Amino acid sequence: RLVLVNGGAIKGEYRGPGLVPKNIEDARRLMVVLMGPKGETVPKFILKDVIREAHRGPLSRLMANPSGMAVSLLDGKLNEIDQPVDLLWGKLDQMFDLSYAKRMLNELPMARISILEDCGHVAQRQCPGKFVPALLKILEEDPGSFKE
Repeated sequence: RLVLVNGGAIKGEYRGPGLVPKNIEDARRLMVVLMGPKGETVPKFILKDVIREAHRGPLSRLMANPSGMAVSLLDGKLNEIDQPVDLLWGKLDQMFDLSYAKRMLNELPMARISILEDCGHVAQRQCPGKFVPALLKILEEDPGSFKE
């Protein structure tokens, strides 16, 4: 079984701030997208780390060659996954919204979705009190109830 949390396996329509912030305001806007509108305020010293790490990490290399990302996407290939898949999704995700999750759900042969109310893209950080019980419930359930 696979559990995917607010994943990004297929092409999406993300229209938010850049993923490699250039300054504090860019980083702050990105954190709002990641944490959701109800997420915690990220301190300035952490935003500075986000900027520094974003410019030297794998995301920066990926953004420098966006066409290289296409080989990693699973558009048209999700139907080849023959394992049960649970999607665990924050309802307030602004990076990959629920329409994106439902596209993935429709393309996977054996899948179901659990939606976390009041949670954004980084639900495990933003609302662990909802995330952990939902994940444990998924892992305790028999995957026999999946659609096929």
